[in-house]
Amino acid sequence: KLATVLPTIVQSAHEIDDALAHMQWELNKLSPETMPILDPLKQVQSSHFNIDYLCFESKKIKMLLYQIYEKLCPTLGFIALHCQKPYPHTKIKIGFISKYLKYHSIGKLLGEIPVLLSKEKFYRVVFYFSDSSDLVAKEIQSNVDQAIELPWNLSQAQKIIAKEELDIL
Repeated sequence: KLATVLPTIVQSAHEIDDALAHMQWELNKLSPETMPILDPLKQVQSSHFNIDYLCFESKKIKMLLYQIYEKLCPTLGFIALHCQKPYPHTKIKIGFISKYLKYHSIGKLLGEIPVLLSKEKFYRVVFYFSDSSDLVAKEIQSNVDQAIELPWNLSQAQKIIAKEELDIL
């Protein structure tokens, strides 16, 4: 976790460059032997969204993070069987997953997307976690075709999501 810590408030572009260089150096030292990640839902706890606020080249840093996480946790490369041989549906089966589809800025800003998608063109599935039980979450969950609770376990959650055979997640 310390390898990915970035300052929240910075004084200069030079400080940002130093922090990102230090983060990259620390990340490159990690290996599955020194720090295996068995369940990122429990072990990582960060989406690193603040990188977008700190630098213009966030894609490069996020790709590095992705490569490191994939190396430390190979199960992140999971591909459901139905994705290898897609089959046609009468509707596009689309899934939405975020632990923030509740009374949170993400839930308020993006929660209407699955609700407002055309019912004629899309079969809308929302995946949520047990702590998503407030009014905003209930409103989203009750206005889609299917709402499915996920466990806080990556392997189990992957199986539940894969079972739904989504076209888009």
